[in-house]
Amino acid sequence: MFTEPRSDRAAMNNARVLAVLLAFLPACHEARPRETQGPVLEFGFEDSCRPDAVAELALEASPRGITFVTGIEGRAARFDDSGASVRLAGIERLELSDSMTLEFFVNLADWHNPYGEGTMKNLISYSDAFAVAVRGWALEARVTTAGAKKAQRFSGGSFAPDAWHHVALVVDGAQGSARLVLDGRDVARTSVQGNVVIEAAHELVVGSWFEEEENFSGVLDSVRLWPRALSADELRARAALLERHGVEPAPRG
Repeated sequence: MFTEPRSDRAAMNNARVLAVLLAFLPACHEARPRETQGPVLEFGFEDSCRPDAVAELALEASPRGITFVTGIEGRAARFDDSGASVRLAGIERLELSDSMTLEFFVNLADWHNPYGEGTMKNLISYSDAFAVAVRGWALEARVTTAGAKKAQRFSGGSFAPDAWHHVALVVDGAQGSARLVLDGRDVARTSVQGNVVIEAAHELVVGSWFEEEENFSGVLDSVRLWPRALSADELRARAALLERHGVEPAPRG
């Protein structure tokens, strides 16, 4: 009777063990769902202007002109036409890079700036590094990145007064683009390159930037700043909260 050499039997056994291990290897190393980064800054406006943030920020809020009302997600902040604002210093501590998303719910008051209808209504701005405003009733954004000498300005979509909307400014470094999203739909886009320009001397301003030129009158809710570009699905899900709460977004021009 032929007997396999011991070395051959050992090799075959090792091969069988290896085959079993390889069979289980994919199950042991299944890709786990990637953990997505949450917001680095959030204004919940639950009867307070103090935000939640991943770093210590200096807060300054107008003593008058801001009240709290029912919003889309709990409470919201109502800004009258007196030039009220909330200002934050230390945004550089949030460590934003080439991608970010600024998103929020807004309900603009049917208010006419005495300085002219062409004047801009500031919603949220960080100087010209990133900003969202309304000129007349048209949505407008500014973004400054390291690859540009000045701010990129782009606009699209329009508002109706006294109606809730979801707005997002998305800077996507991987795609080399910045876009405005209104109620889950892209309404404007521009090309960008490099990190968003963050300077310690600037403040993040929620509400009126300048009392005369960039006044704001209306309600803001759930202002969030993310260190990544939110996906189209994520933004549509945020916008869908309007309908879930019985709010019909107004028709856009």
